[in-house]
Amino acid sequence: MSDELMKWTKKRWIAATLVAEGGLPDEKIAQLAKVPVTTLTRLRKNPVFVARVDELIAAGAPEKRRAREARAKRNSEILGRCGDNEPM
Repeated sequence: MSDELMKWTKKRWIAATLVAEGGLPDEKIAQLAKVPVTTLTRLRKNPVFVARVDELIAAGAPEKRRAREARAKRNSEILGRCGDNEPM
């Protein structure tokens, strides 16, 4: 399949989104996108797919940063309470 003519199916969009979000192994991404792992492996080598994943990462960067900051603050608060011997 030509890179320029890659057909964006729902499964491929799901796979690209999950890859961009990060944190999941390929086996889980393939399962959630309902594609074989071999298909995901092939997609990861496709420049059009890679470019779309990069776009999704760039578009989601501010939201992900805020989410990371919120998690870090929450974790810090939890650790602070543990240090005070307060029940959780």
